[in-house]
Amino acid sequence: MSSVISGSTIKTLQIDAKNSFEISQDGCYQLAGTNNKKIDIYITKDKNVEIVDLSIDCSIHLHLDSGVNLKMISLKYKVSNTIYEVFINGAGVDFNLDSISIAQADDNIGIYSTVHHTMPNSQSYQYIKCIGTDSSTTTFEGKVHILKGAGGTNAYQQNKNLMLSDEATILARPWLEVYADDVKCSHGSTTGMLSEDEIFYMRQRGIPLKSAQKLQIEGFILGVTQKISNESLREKISKIIFKIIEKL
Repeated sequence: MSSVISGSTIKTLQIDAKNSFEISQDGCYQLAGTNNKKIDIYITKDKNVEIVDLSIDCSIHLHLDSGVNLKMISLKYKVSNTIYEVFINGAGVDFNLDSISIAQADDNIGIYSTVHHTMPNSQSYQYIKCIGTDSSTTTFEGKVHILKGAGGTNAYQQNKNLMLSDEATILARPWLEVYADDVKCSHGSTTGMLSEDEIFYMRQRGIPLKSAQKLQIEGFILGVTQKISNESLREKISKIIFKIIEKL
């Protein structure tokens, strides 16, 4: 299934594994319901598009002077491998991704991304966060592919992981494949536990241990959810996440 988006009004599109929710703005785009497991989106001359993806494979094609803010939320799935591929096919393109995954029990959640910079003078920023609890497994594998002739590209990729159990497994493989000159690229990955120093600081101020731990987890997640511009959708997803945190 595919959708073409263009216009000047901020539009928020939520897609999940069962349905696509149409949010029409002055006829700028149309998206029908689908039971497909992949969606193709084409964006042209519009930088006011936001996509909230609840674990469905996604292919995004960005053309001249277009852009998208993609929020990828992976929650409550026993086994989930989400694949997204972005094709930057024009100059002046902005691609921004913020992603959060929470794996519990024996969940196995994977995020696999490829961003192709095929034209010059574009930029991509990816911030991927994963939380692993119990005996779960989370995987992030991300590739930034800069083709010959795509000079003037700025590409940034950062993966941060939070382990809440010694039994959890977190796998990360960010990498760059660059065939052009005059580019600015960086990537990295960090994995750690909750900060004992921050917990100690909060407990010294009368905050119980469990509450201090939850505050740290919430702070880790809010960097993603607070960027969802659609207020009702942001509140809906935040409530789901907070319920999950309460049970951790």
